Parts: sequence; C-alpha cells; structure tokens
Amino acid sequence: MAIVVAILFWGTVFDSVPGLFLAIPLTAFLESVWHLVRKKYIPVR
Repeated sequence: MAIVVAILFWGTVFDSVPGLFLAIPLTAFLESVWHLVRKKYIPVR
C-alpha cells in the first residue's frame, strides 16, 4: 500500500515518468532521515 501511495504522490509532484522511477528511492531516503531525526532530536516520553 505504501508503495502505491508513494508512486502516486511522487508521480504527481514531478508530473512525469521520472517521478515514478524515483518514488521508491525518495520515499526510502525520506523515511530513513525521518527516523534519524526523530531518534536524535525528539525525546521519547
């Protein structure tokens, strides 16, 4: 489900085929950055 949503989102953002090819790598990169930022800067309650 997440892959389909990522492809639809990035395809719409870039409005072309490269967005469809970059959807999975961009989503994986942003997810890993989010986990690192959350781990480092957002304290656990």
